[in-house]
Amino acid sequence: MVGLHAALFLVFSVYGVVVSGGECPTGWTAHGRSCYVFLPDRLTWLDAKVLCQSVHGDIVEIETPGENSFVKTLLNDHNAANAWIGLQDFVVEGDFVWTSAGLSAEYTNWGPNEPDNYNTGQDCGVIAGSSGQWDDLECTGGLPVVCEMEAANAEGIVG
Repeated sequence: MVGLHAALFLVFSVYGVVVSGGECPTGWTAHGRSCYVFLPDRLTWLDAKVLCQSVHGDIVEIETPGENSFVKTLLNDHNAANAWIGLQDFVVEGDFVWTSAGLSAEYTNWGPNEPDNYNTGQDCGVIAGSSGQWDDLECTGGLPVVCEMEAANAEGIVG
């Protein structure tokens, strides 16, 4: 597993660029009002969150079926089986909320019998590249991440 420091170096050297006019930074992909980037390093959920914040974004928060389909395609484009999403139930078991605002998800795409907190301790959300369905996993596993930022917030970002 690549360490967080090595991942941060890679992100800043590849994705840290100046942008203007609300466009997405180089290496990011626009969809709707947001910019997205797939980061392949296998990190814990918390390290993935820190990595996304270091590039002025956050772990993706999927709000619509269209956005879910887009993220699934992004994973498929990178041959990724799955990736972290910004959904967690740290405060109340079974009450999954988006990490940036602490709000319950209005749209969800849980797989059959998910979330299940299998063996207890599954508090972090994952999207599967094959189906686009969500699962809850232990937050300490190493997975890639999709980061998201509002396109309007991308203006003037310097890595």
